[in-house]
Amino acid sequence: QARLSLGNRGGTAVDYMQQRTAWYERQLINSQFVSELQLAPGLRLDLRGGYANSQREAPSELAFEYVRTNTRSDPYGAFFINTLNNGNRGDARITYSDLNEDLYSASADLSYRLNDRLSATVGVLWADTKRTSSRRDFQFTAPGNFPVGIGLLRPDLLLGSNVINAFKIALIESGKDGIKSIPVIDSMVIAKPEDFAARHRAEFRTAWRLGEPIARLTGAPITIVGSDGESYCFHL
Repeated sequence: QARLSLGNRGGTAVDYMQQRTAWYERQLINSQFVSELQLAPGLRLDLRGGYANSQREAPSELAFEYVRTNTRSDPYGAFFINTLNNGNRGDARITYSDLNEDLYSASADLSYRLNDRLSATVGVLWADTKRTSSRRDFQFTAPGNFPVGIGLLRPDLLLGSNVINAFKIALIESGKDGIKSIPVIDSMVIAKPEDFAARHRAEFRTAWRLGEPIARLTGAPITIVGSDGESYCFHL
């Protein structure tokens, strides 16, 4: 993916040109196993199990910002300059991010046919989700003696090995408000216990079949938070 934008800020005559390049890798696996068992005449057991995995990797997301002041007193005012976070004349950043999510589920329904038009069903559903996300942000920073003329170079030359080695360009990890980024975030840790999506969920349901269609008699959910902080939701 590549993006290019040009505009102004705060009603000034200064032009800002932003260039972004990124490569995204996505993967999705979804599987389900189903078993229908006839235990006895009129008695049936339906079993289901599922596993899903989704992944997203975004290595080397590059972002550049070039600045053109359009000022006559500036020798470089007519050109786009990027001095790599040295002053207010552009910067360059690189980001690495990774996401992995696993979803496990299982359910069972036991049905008993009372007669040709009436059947009763009771079932249980369990689900477990684990999501891990990591993101690291880095900023290229030039020293105070970085020549402004070097900032005229296009991105591939500006961050070439010759410029980096000659001027000792630093790569500094950055985060919001100057705080370093937290490398790993696990949704199971930050999820609130009262949230229905918190790690585990158990659901019990009942159903009566009166010909067609199926009418499900489901009451209001009841939430129970265990001593381990897990949240369980019951439907009766």
